[in-house]
Amino acid sequence: MRANDALQVLGLLFSLARGSEVGNSQAVCPGTLNGLSVTGDAENQYQTLYKLYERCEVVMGNLEIVLTGHNADLSFLQWIREVTGYVLVAMNEFSTLPLPNLRVVRGTQVYDGKFAIFVMLNYNTN
Repeated sequence: MRANDALQVLGLLFSLARGSEVGNSQAVCPGTLNGLSVTGDAENQYQTLYKLYERCEVVMGNLEIVLTGHNADLSFLQWIREVTGYVLVAMNEFSTLPLPNLRVVRGTQVYDGKFAIFVMLNYNTN
């Protein structure tokens, strides 16, 4: 095997190990800029969140989790490691927010002119 071929194979294996190019997964995804505005009900909000953040590792922009119901399975958020903007968690009914891998909130955009992380009016109906 030539050196160039070996490097290509190593590069492919590294990409697969990181999960950045596997199937339909997207390591980088867009954020939102809706604030507390929502369109539709809690189910519609959930579907939007799922489509945006399934298997997402880096949110380029803001992570806004607003108006999700108590039965929502948010486990798809577990892959998020970094948010470049702000994190907003408001008006939700879940008992846990699974963001075990979130390590960095850069705050390049801030909520309400001053907050990189803003959490308000969340409750568990159980």
